[in-house]
Amino acid sequence: MKPLPRFWIWLFKILVIAGSYSYIYYQLVYGKNDLSQWHSYPFNLSKTVFLALAVLLMAVNWSLEAIKWQLLVRPIEKISVWRSLEGVIIGLTTSIFTPNRTGEYFGRIWVLSQQRVQGIFATITGSIAQISITLIAGIFSLFFFATEQFQGIEVLDKNKNLMLVISSTLLFFILILLFALPTLSKKLKRFKKIYHFISFFKHYSTLDILKILLLSTFRYGIFILQFFLLMHIFDISLSFEKVFLSLALIYFAMAFIPSFTLAEIGIRGSLAITIFSIFVANTTGIFLAISLLWLINIALPAIVGSFFLLKLKLNNAGL
Repeated sequence: MKPLPRFWIWLFKILVIAGSYSYIYYQLVYGKNDLSQWHSYPFNLSKTVFLALAVLLMAVNWSLEAIKWQLLVRPIEKISVWRSLEGVIIGLTTSIFTPNRTGEYFGRIWVLSQQRVQGIFATITGSIAQISITLIAGIFSLFFFATEQFQGIEVLDKNKNLMLVISSTLLFFILILLFALPTLSKKLKRFKKIYHFISFFKHYSTLDILKILLLSTFRYGIFILQFFLLMHIFDISLSFEKVFLSLALIYFAMAFIPSFTLAEIGIRGSLAITIFSIFVANTTGIFLAISLLWLINIALPAIVGSFFLLKLKLNNAGL
């Protein structure tokens, strides 16, 4: 295929960056009135340290994701961790304004020089691994809330058994799929068109899948720790155990709720208020903490990714 004309490349970059910045601006200015309450929580030295640690953990979080994606695309192309990090952050920039972050799959692959369609499948595999950890933690949290706290939330109390059965069944099939991918890809050799796209799965070993799941687990733990630190900025005192259980249930619910771009912070905030209100009365602080977590983990890296995207040389040779 002929390389794309420079005009279309720059138009694509400008549209992506404009979409990302517009979405972040909308969330900050129009997303939710509670954001105007930031000034009610003045910063001091300890809160500044908590914020700095949360930002530092964001860098660790996305570095782990870069290592994970480097491992995922290794059967296709060997890239450095830095190149992988560029792909991950660019993927965040292209996905922030798309439903359920589907743009991530197409954003990352442009740092690859070959077999980019296979890169999409590699990215999906990483997402499946991350969802598996979310489901495991969520099921654990569901068991706790089902026996201890669901009586206060009618919709959850009525559907807790159904939620447990569905989520446990889904997790079982996802884990089977992950570990069966290498063998499954070999079995599909007779279907040449399909095999062309998924043949790289045969290079994954059981150890590779375990590494991917372990990296996903570390990333999940960082999310929890970040929120625990940010809660202190808004004068919320809660044990780490309850923070983990509550946030695990929120992420679990988010995995099943279709995420429409302009409502993302509202959905996250509403879920956080519903779950955390069982333990704390400061619902404004909870909303601000979950919003700040989004700003640190999503908005800030997406802005950084826009600069990576600008300097990235795009071509369609690897398709």
